[in-house]
Amino acid sequence: MKVSIKNNAQGGFTLIELIVVIVILGILAATALPKFANLGGDARIATLNAARGALNATASMAKGKYLVTSPAPTSVNVEGNLITFQTA
Repeated sequence: MKVSIKNNAQGGFTLIELIVVIVILGILAATALPKFANLGGDARIATLNAARGALNATASMAKGKYLVTSPAPTSVNVEGNLITFQTA
């Protein structure tokens, strides 16, 4: 005589386990969102700082070219751009 017992229990997660996971994901999202929300502002600030640095470098090159040229010119050409000096 063979006795066969079938286990009809299905594997899976309980409702409480799913709710706990959703709550944990919500907490993680709430703490991570402010960090990533301000990336656009940081990118704009970095772009403006880079433009300011490029402008300062160009001004320094123009000033150096002005100082080494004798007699002092009224304008110099820096990388294809004509920069005109005004005397005060």
